[in-house]
Amino acid sequence: MDTSKHNLLQRIIPVLFAFLMLAGGACVRAQDAEQAVDAALSDLALEEASAEDFALSERTAAEIERQESLFAESIKAIETDWGPYDGRLVEALLGAGRYSLEIGRYDEAAERFARALSVSRVANGLLNPEQIQILELLVESLSGAGDWKEADDRVHLAFYLQGKLLDRRSEQYARAVIDFAQWKLDGIYNADFRLNDNRELMALEEIYSDLLRTDEDSRRNLSNKNTLVSVQKSEWSAQAKLDLLDQIALTHYTIVRVNLNSPPSHLLFPESPYTYQMVCSTVTNSDGTQSRICGQQRVRNPAFTNQQNERWRFKQELVQRSREFNEVVDAMAEMAGTEPDITLVKGVQISARVEELRALHSQLESSMSSLRGW
Repeated sequence: MDTSKHNLLQRIIPVLFAFLMLAGGACVRAQDAEQAVDAALSDLALEEASAEDFALSERTAAEIERQESLFAESIKAIETDWGPYDGRLVEALLGAGRYSLEIGRYDEAAERFARALSVSRVANGLLNPEQIQILELLVESLSGAGDWKEADDRVHLAFYLQGKLLDRRSEQYARAVIDFAQWKLDGIYNADFRLNDNRELMALEEIYSDLLRTDEDSRRNLSNKNTLVSVQKSEWSAQAKLDLLDQIALTHYTIVRVNLNSPPSHLLFPESPYTYQMVCSTVTNSDGTQSRICGQQRVRNPAFTNQQNERWRFKQELVQRSREFNEVVDAMAEMAGTEPDITLVKGVQISARVEELRALHSQLESSMSSLRGW
């Protein structure tokens, strides 16, 4: 009998003996004995698994320490030979940062990527394209660490650089707009992010207009119809067009949803249609003297009229946005019908994605019924 089997029996026998003692010498059923053996085997398996996990964690810690030592030595050597802002440091810092990211040390990874960005800007200039990749890694690290404000600042820097480095009519820049819009829309729904919803959404609309505006059209924001025409006439791939339309549709949806959830506070509490004001008049008495008489008089409340007008404009804006949202979804469905090679939008079948968006539109229409009493 090998050692492992011997140790196993040593652990099981006491369990069986204790069980028999508790049974008071009665005849123990076979299934009870089997259950006791199973329990002992389960405890043994847990102990062995814990021992293996401990040994693995020890090996992992040793490996991490070894890797960190190698990264530190590599970085130190470059600093010693070439200085603290030599361009060779960028790759070494990126390697160390990627390793920190891989093992879940997000704060440490962010520090290394931030330093790589600083070195890159000093060594290669403020507008060098190498920064885009570094910023993407830095944003991933900051997001993992939960530092959403700093991550958002870095996303803005990356988008600014892309606007400077790329042709603003190119598909590559359109992709940058799509990614930037996705970050912002995700941030609005992230409870930890706390973006200024309407300000961010209005800024997105300006970015879409800037991307799609033709040389003949100098208006700040394009109409929904002009936006759709510009997307369809662009020379981008069908996939890029569909992805951009998806983001534009989500922006329309989010504007309506945000305003339905948090309408302007001054529109929430209805003003009274009438108010009272002090009215005075001068009258001539029977003896020829004059007196001034004042009293309360009910008059139309101007605040009520203003509120009703603002409520009407607010509702019309949401109705228009909802209609534009549906128009963009219609354009996506039409384009999908003419582009059979395009099957996915955000990893979802295009037909399924269109149905998802139509369901969102139905939800908006239902939610807006709450405004009918205004």
